[in-house]
Amino acid sequence: MSGLEFPGLATLLVLASAPADLPSVSVSCASMARPVIEVTTSENPVAFDTKKSKEELAQLDIDTVSPWPASYHTEVGGVMQGLISVNHRVRFKKDTDPESGLGCVWFENITVDIHIDPTIYIAHDFEDQECWFREVFTHEIKHVTTDRTLMDKYAGQLSDGLNMIFMEPADYESGPVPVEVMGAVQEEMHSTVQYALGVVFAKMMRERAERQQGVDNL
Repeated sequence: MSGLEFPGLATLLVLASAPADLPSVSVSCASMARPVIEVTTSENPVAFDTKKSKEELAQLDIDTVSPWPASYHTEVGGVMQGLISVNHRVRFKKDTDPESGLGCVWFENITVDIHIDPTIYIAHDFEDQECWFREVFTHEIKHVTTDRTLMDKYAGQLSDGLNMIFMEPADYESGPVPVEVMGAVQEEMHSTVQYALGVVFAKMMRERAERQQGVDNL
């Protein structure tokens, strides 16, 4: 799908298949149901901190840079910090054939949640300056809204992308393989999902930096 990049994923998703000389088995690795893909977004309630001074806020880790020329005197009146994380859970199913000692491993369910934990800092210098306080608050809320929009965009892309990747049985199942290597095969399958999510997360964070810088304009 547009904007979803999985470099190298086509190679990584070629899962273990049965050698040509394996004995016939009663277990069929090509008839398993497609995995259920669930991608959601979530957030902690916005936390507020008005205990720090403008000087202390300037010492916080700030991702954007001031758009004003260096010749201008600027101060930091507010900061939004929001840790974004992508958490996932993968459930597998297995089937074995005791006679041959072979089995299949396949994805049953893949759930992904994009989560943000936002905190808005407003300098205590503005506690008695209602107009300034309101303007700083309004600006910092724009940063939170920007993150929400970004999360919704990438949740949609992840859902479309994962459903596209796991279209055919060969994409989401592996086997028949010897029972003793099924654990290793499952770990390898899990690694492909982790890799894909890492690629998308890196892309999302690059776009986040650009969008947040766009909020901090003149």
